[in-house]
Amino acid sequence: MKISISIILFILLTSTTIIIVKGYDEQEFQFFYLEYEPKQCLTLFCPQYLATIANTGHSYNIVDIKVPSFLKKENYFPNTLNLAVYGKIVSITTESISYYNLYISDIFESLAQTETLSQVLEPLYSISFSGLDCKRSINDCPQFIISMINNNNFTNSTLINSFIEPYSSTINYFDREWYYDRLVRENDTQVLVQGEFSNDNRDFKITSSYILLENSKCQDVVSMCHESNPITVYHRDHNRCLKPQFCIDNVGPCLTKDIPNCPLGYKLSYHPSDMFGCPKYYCDPYFLPVIRI
Repeated sequence: MKISISIILFILLTSTTIIIVKGYDEQEFQFFYLEYEPKQCLTLFCPQYLATIANTGHSYNIVDIKVPSFLKKENYFPNTLNLAVYGKIVSITTESISYYNLYISDIFESLAQTETLSQVLEPLYSISFSGLDCKRSINDCPQFIISMINNNNFTNSTLINSFIEPYSSTINYFDREWYYDRLVRENDTQVLVQGEFSNDNRDFKITSSYILLENSKCQDVVSMCHESNPITVYHRDHNRCLKPQFCIDNVGPCLTKDIPNCPLGYKLSYHPSDMFGCPKYYCDPYFLPVIRI
């Protein structure tokens, strides 16, 4: 392909010219689907991403993305697919062009599962408690509220009795406690879900989840044991943090001798557990930090 001299001169001039910003407009924080759309451009401002406001269908072509300092941008952009983010669109106007940047405060990574998922941008929901005490209820008891995100009222919220998720039943060694601790929150969205209602909208079947990426909440793991009992047995809590429990002098006997394999999208982690110090295995999502002993 031939490129004219005038185009080359334009690129050189714009690459060394100071860009004067004349307008700067920020929108409110919202949830977005974010897709990478690689393009070859001959202009300085070349949008490579498409940000779609969740549950609205309204999209913006994005030139640049800003992320929190604890998240390394190169780990997620431009290679990662299936991201949901919480951020705001910033419209910037120069002397010659207007364009959009996306400022992100939170990234939600898609949780892999064994089924093939639809690429359609389906509605995104969050789940919270309704406040009803259903422990002694015999009949239907709507103990959860499922709400479409980006809606600040309850017109798009539904009371449900229960929900089911696909991970515990299809992924061996999936950490159900870690997932459920994040799934149902009050004013603290850590999991976004897609799915479908059933049983006259009284139940909800989760088909996919987006997990909030965050700094590890765990302290460094320090062994509490000495030479006479050198092996530390740990308990893993709902944040995946390892807590020393007691010391033993030898491991075993253990029922499971084979090291399991985790499915695509997950990585194996384990630690000495129970009274014999036998390894307890987990298949953790690949994007979570490794907890090392």
